[in-house]
Amino acid sequence: MQKRKIVVSLVVAIVVSFVLFPNNGYAYSYWDNAYEGDKAASYAAKWATSYNTTKYYKASLDCTNFVSQCLETGGKTRSSSLPSYNSTNHWRPHSATWENANYFKKYWTKKVVSASKDITGLSKYAKKTFATKVYKRLYTGDIVQYGYGTDSMKHSQIVHDYGTYYDDYYNNSCLTLKMAQHTGGRKNIDIHEYIRNTDYTFIRYYSMHEIK
Repeated sequence: MQKRKIVVSLVVAIVVSFVLFPNNGYAYSYWDNAYEGDKAASYAAKWATSYNTTKYYKASLDCTNFVSQCLETGGKTRSSSLPSYNSTNHWRPHSATWENANYFKKYWTKKVVSASKDITGLSKYAKKTFATKVYKRLYTGDIVQYGYGTDSMKHSQIVHDYGTYYDDYYNNSCLTLKMAQHTGGRKNIDIHEYIRNTDYTFIRYYSMHEIK
C-alpha cells in the first residue's frame, strides 16, 4: 500500500509540473526558490553603466561577467572550486563559464530551462513576433544571449524591468522586456527593438528560475 501511495504521489507531481510549467521543452523542471530575480534585476539596473569593482572585476568584453554578477546577487551559487579555466562544470569568477558568452551557455543549458532560435532571414515582423514569445516566457532576472549559432554565442543581457515598446515601423505598441548589459553599458533596452534590429542571427533565452 505504501508503494502505491508513492507512485500516485509521483504521478500527481508530474501532472502538476506540466500545469505550472507548460511548453518549456522539458518534461521535468523545478522552480528555484533560492533565486530572487528581482534582486538580480536591481543589481543590473544599478551597475549597468558602471563597474562594481569593490566586489568584482572588469573583464574584456564585460557583458557575460556582468550578467554572472547579477545571477550571483540573485542567489545563484558559485562553484567552490575551479579545476581549470575552461571547465564547463564549474561557474565562478575568473572562469570561462563566468565571463565568456559561449562557455556560459555550455554551463547553464545543463542547469536551467532554455530555448533558442535561428533568426537568419526573418522579416522585421517575424522578429517582432519572436520577441513577443520571449517576452511571454521570461521574468526579471532571466537571461538572453545573442550570437551566430548554437556554439557561437557572443553577447549576454539580463531582464531588469518591463515596459511598453512603441513600434514606429508598424505604428503600434506592445509590452516588452527591459534589458541591461555591459560591453556598451546600457539599461532600459527594449527587447523588441533589439531583436528587430540586431545583426546577430541566433538567440538563446534562459528561464533562470526553472532548474532541470
